[in-house]
Amino acid sequence: MRFALTGSHGVGKTSIISELDDWLSDKGIKCIYNSSSARKVKKSGMAINDDGNDMVQTIIAASHISHFSEDNWFADRCLLDCYAYGKHLFTHDKVSNECNKMLSKLTYTFLQKYDKIFYIPIEFEMVKDGVRKEDTEFQNNIDMLIKTYLDQLNINYETITGSVEERCEKIKSVIQNLC
Repeated sequence: MRFALTGSHGVGKTSIISELDDWLSDKGIKCIYNSSSARKVKKSGMAINDDGNDMVQTIIAASHISHFSEDNWFADRCLLDCYAYGKHLFTHDKVSNECNKMLSKLTYTFLQKYDKIFYIPIEFEMVKDGVRKEDTEFQNNIDMLIKTYLDQLNINYETITGSVEERCEKIKSVIQNLC
């Protein structure tokens, strides 16, 4: 099984997977923290968020697809997130048309390989962590792109709302029904 969370930055994806880590491990499902890829890229001196470029988008997308050779995992990010950020950056002339096409092809190729994607909408104020862009307009734009693509691409997803605890219980219920 392959599961992933999707949603804009600051919606609690990493908090959710951290909370689920032990439960998932007991089920033989490995937790993958793709959020660490962006943090590593930023720590190396490259710009992320809405200042990313072709190289940054390629590195982060590669970190997502590297897991598809394995089964039984749950990622705190989905390749759709990369696609939405790439599309935003493309419309703001930050990434090239070639990068945009590459992200599009990767997304269409790999999205069907997820058994379930959990969409986390914006419900709470973003926690300031020094990594994420704290601009709510940017956050809302990414959220809108993700939601639009989920619906347009007819993806097998479920919207998960509520507190971290409520979200975790809903995810556990879905996974138990699938496994």
